[in-house]
Order: sequence, then C-alpha cells, then structure tokens
Amino acid sequence: MADYLAPINPKHSAVSIGTNSTSVIAANKARRYLLIANDGSVTVYIALGVAAVTNQGIPVMPNGGAYEMSQDKGNLFLGAVNGTTPTGVAAVLVTEGV
Repeated sequence: MADYLAPINPKHSAVSIGTNSTSVIAANKARRYLLIANDGSVTVYIALGVAAVTNQGIPVMPNGGAYEMSQDKGNLFLGAVNGTTPTGVAAVLVTEGV
C-alpha cells in the first residue's frame, strides 16, 4: 500500500526585495513546500533563518530563476526566509504549500 499525503494547499504572495534584508516569508511549522521565484532583473540572495547578505546564502537568478524546497527533495526549511539584492529592487513570487 502506498503512503498517502494530503493535498498541499498553495498560498501565493509577492514581495519586493531591495538592498536591505527583507522578509520573504515567515516561519511556518506546517510548511510542506516552498517555491521562491525571482521575477526581477537582479539576483536575489536568500538566507534561511538569518538576515540576508549580498553574495552569501542562496542566489536566485534574475528573470525567472527559482529555488524550490520540499519534503521530497529533503531540503524543506520551516523557519523564516529573508532576501536581499546587490542593487535595485526585485519582485519575488512565493508559493507556500501547507
């Protein structure tokens, strides 16, 4: 018998990320999936559980670059995620599944 997982209920949001560390999404113990997509024209650097710093953490490339976290991938992080850019502002699209 296969394991059964309840459907993931997606929640979508958008965040403007600038040169100061900004909250991408708050911590959520019920999180089962997270997709962070960069809809801007500059790289966004994300940090897990700490303030974001340019050229550190996880780079999310411009113009559609994305970082995905899930239980299946084994990289799911339940804490707060923050982001920053080296210059300008980037629109970040967030999909969280709970």
